[in-house]
Amino acid sequence: MPIPIYHRLNKTLGAEISARTLAALAGQRIYIPTKARLAKDHKLRRYLGSKVAEKLCENFSGEAIDFPARPEPTPAKNTAQRCIEIRKQGRQLNEVALICGISRRRVLQILASNKKQKLNNINSQQ
Repeated sequence: MPIPIYHRLNKTLGAEISARTLAALAGQRIYIPTKARLAKDHKLRRYLGSKVAEKLCENFSGEAIDFPARPEPTPAKNTAQRCIEIRKQGRQLNEVALICGISRRRVLQILASNKKQKLNNINSQQ
């Protein structure tokens, strides 16, 4: 079984910086480039600063990490509807995940389920 990202980040960055990293990147999937390819305007540098971004690159380069979302106190149905509405506004998947407090993967699941439900409704009306 793979080691959860929480533990891997704690081991690499320490508890305090790990918590800040998880909060800053909550719900997003981010590809971690090699240190040499970490652009000056890369999202990791903007959100975490150069030192932490470079440390992530040293330890996780080549990985696409799904950062866990922060807990969301609203009911799942409200979150799903909110997610669908925000996506309809043309927002990117990572943005939707961050705003709703859920993972990017969960956003994709909600959108797929919504699409399937719409198709079922159309087929049942015919």
